[in-house]
Amino acid sequence: HYIKQSTSFFIAGEKQKLNQCLLNILKNCIEAMPKGGDLYFTLVPDHKHIQLYIKDTGVGMDSEQVKRLGSPFYSTKEKGTGLGMMVVFSVVQAMNGKIDIISEKGIGTTFLLTFPLIQKT
Repeated sequence: HYIKQSTSFFIAGEKQKLNQCLLNILKNCIEAMPKGGDLYFTLVPDHKHIQLYIKDTGVGMDSEQVKRLGSPFYSTKEKGTGLGMMVVFSVVQAMNGKIDIISEKGIGTTFLLTFPLIQKT
């Protein structure tokens, strides 16, 4: 379901790196739903930040797995390198952002990316 709003929001960072960050998250979400599922995107702006929620209905992770995400070479996948999520964490940090991950086994995972808004002049 798609709702278009005409308001634009701006964050500081390199477009290509942010694209790679989002691609890595989306790839993980899709791979976490081997039998299909739903993938949701929600943007929530306020006066100083914008929050991007990316939620899947995949296999989910336990709290120990969530804690280790972003560590070099840690992966929940049999053939994963762990480098994709390491890139995600490093890009978000470089953009003065924050990443939170909420997950429950058998229910799915939500990635919450928060970035400071910049004023476009």
